[in-house]
Amino acid sequence: MSFHVDDYPRDRQSSVGRGPAAAGAFVKMELAEKTKLLERTLDGLAGRAVVVEGKRDIRALREAGVQAKATAAVGRPERIVEKIRDCGEVFLLFDFDGEGERKTRVFRELFEAAGVRVDVLARKRLRQLLGIRTFEELAVKLREFDEKLESQNRETREKGIDRKKKIRFSRR
Repeated sequence: MSFHVDDYPRDRQSSVGRGPAAAGAFVKMELAEKTKLLERTLDGLAGRAVVVEGKRDIRALREAGVQAKATAAVGRPERIVEKIRDCGEVFLLFDFDGEGERKTRVFRELFEAAGVRVDVLARKRLRQLLGIRTFEELAVKLREFDEKLESQNRETREKGIDRKKKIRFSRR
């Protein structure tokens, strides 16, 4: 059982998997649009089952203000799947190195075999929007994004255009 990007509601879709032209859209996307997509992605994790590589990743999620039901992928994958299979849907947030890619494949197969819907789009979105390589750097990258947005807002005000965009990442 696998899911294609079109299986997700429109607000949960990204340009991931839609070819090079769509991937380029992330680069050209306005900062305000990136902010909305980032907020939706992070809000979508709240209270949801999330599997990460280790305890430091769980700590990083909490430091970033993400209140997900995070589980570290430590031990036998089958046990982890059994432990959280009743959730119905799980988000896999593994790093973007060889081990993270391997774990994403393994856990995706196991969860899907158990009838659990697997979301890897949030992982890909966070990489594209923030440029993260590991989830341990999530909080730092969110602060950098926040600073960039604040800088743009400051420049906009100086030019006489008042957008008054209040960002949510400052609390993280």
